[in-house]
Amino acid sequence: MQRTQGSWSPDIFAEDDPFVTEPLAGFRKAAEDTVLASAANGVRAMVIRPGQIWGPGDHGHMLLIYQSVAALGAAAYIGSGLAVYSHVHIDDVTRLFSLALAKGRAGSTTRSPARHPTGGSRRRSPKTSA
Repeated sequence: MQRTQGSWSPDIFAEDDPFVTEPLAGFRKAAEDTVLASAANGVRAMVIRPGQIWGPGDHGHMLLIYQSVAALGAAAYIGSGLAVYSHVHIDDVTRLFSLALAKGRAGSTTRSPARHPTGGSRRRSPKTSA
């Protein structure tokens, strides 16, 4: 079990790897476990872990970055600046949920974005080599 506490780590984590939750997020992991357990009872249940969602009307992390650029001429970060955030546009989240409803497998866990957080764009994912 590993924990990065929001800081950059060279470690790679898969969706189903065990992990220690942050104290304030423990209820989320308990809810995920309940959802995934229901799949064993014939419920077509899935867990989707979107990154930080941004889009029209956004008042979250992305807005703060844009405001720091407007005020300072550069993006400002707290701490070492090595924290990794996975941002995903709301249009992509709605597409993901639509695909999960249409093709998702019961008992599965998906995170979005599913690639390295610095790869791709909100419209296209980078091609991967085989």
